[in-house]
Amino acid sequence: MKNVKMHNDWISDLHDSLLIHILSLLKTKQAVQTCVLSKRWRNLWTYIPRRYFDFADFFSDDVDYDDIKEYDMKFERFVTAVLQKQDTPVLDSFKLVYDNRDGESNAITEWILCALNWKPRILDIYVDRYLMIDLPDLLFDCKSLEKMTLQFEGFVYYKPFKTGNLPSLKKLELSNWKIDDYLINILMSGCPVLEDLTLSGCTVVTHIISSNKLKHLFIDDFYFRERITISIPSLSSLVIHSEKGRISLMNMSSLVMARVMFFSYFTFPNPVHDILKGLSDVTNLEIILSGGIAKAILKHELSNCATFKNLKSLHVDGYMIEDFHLIALFLQHTPNLEKLTLRHREPHPLPDVKPRTSKNFPMKITIKRKHLQLVEIIYEANHERVYQLVKILHIYLKSIGKIYMHLEIPLAL
Repeated sequence: MKNVKMHNDWISDLHDSLLIHILSLLKTKQAVQTCVLSKRWRNLWTYIPRRYFDFADFFSDDVDYDDIKEYDMKFERFVTAVLQKQDTPVLDSFKLVYDNRDGESNAITEWILCALNWKPRILDIYVDRYLMIDLPDLLFDCKSLEKMTLQFEGFVYYKPFKTGNLPSLKKLELSNWKIDDYLINILMSGCPVLEDLTLSGCTVVTHIISSNKLKHLFIDDFYFRERITISIPSLSSLVIHSEKGRISLMNMSSLVMARVMFFSYFTFPNPVHDILKGLSDVTNLEIILSGGIAKAILKHELSNCATFKNLKSLHVDGYMIEDFHLIALFLQHTPNLEKLTLRHREPHPLPDVKPRTSKNFPMKITIKRKHLQLVEIIYEANHERVYQLVKILHIYLKSIGKIYMHLEIPLAL
């Protein structure tokens, strides 16, 4: 029999600290499974300063619905057992992704409380179910947290917190929360270094969001019952994707970048005017047009909006062929524009629009631009309509310098 050449186990020869770092790159289930490799690996995972529990590791789409409860129980037993065996004194991060099927939340509350007791720097909770969650008071009284994400599929019902004390929190993401005066007061007074705030799918019943520290605000899929004023002089970037509600922007002297989506549901008085007025000092602006808003309210407000004297880059996303005269109106208020990006989308269903010429435009506006250097066109399909857009540009836009047309097809995801 030939001698079998033995290979050294180079991985096991590595120092514990390096092995722990490698294990920390895995989800917790995969890290725990390494305990069967050898006696040395048996408890190594307990020193990982990171916990990442993902229900997808226990459940697959082809599982029969009647068996879901069984997978829920397995997941709960695993998470509970792991949290009871922790040899590291503190956690750097705790992440939970849970598609809870039975609607109970007692275990989730216990897991969050257990994680907070280890003073994590990062806490990310994603629960894809409608739940009545009894969130622990410690959630908003944790000195170690620097980043926190609380994302729930259904609206979060919570008891008022006794206090708000998150002195290290810099980034916060909330999804499907009720944003009232009490919560806003906790966030703004109890988070003195908060710089980045994301509010997604929330119902707002407060009248003002005010801060002197916040730098980045992202509002997505909001519902405003009443008018809300955003007054944040320290803000440098703002994103608003909201279908309903009236927003006013005040004290935006530091704002540099803004991205605003205008929906056809903006039917109340002057919402577009209130937003455009607060964006007059930005240097980079992206506007997304959706539905009748472009032809109705925006057309009316553009004739009276302020001059965007600092604007260098403008990105417009919409139906360029049908509504370009609105963009031309906007360009009248951007004397120092250097780059114009037009993302052309095809309406659904595609209207039967005849190619326009200089004789059949609804209005004629000749815009001269000394600083404009680049016009970028991004399109999804239909080259003929893009060439039509280029012709429209030549009708409206007369630049002293050269304009470079760059056609780009976005990569399919």
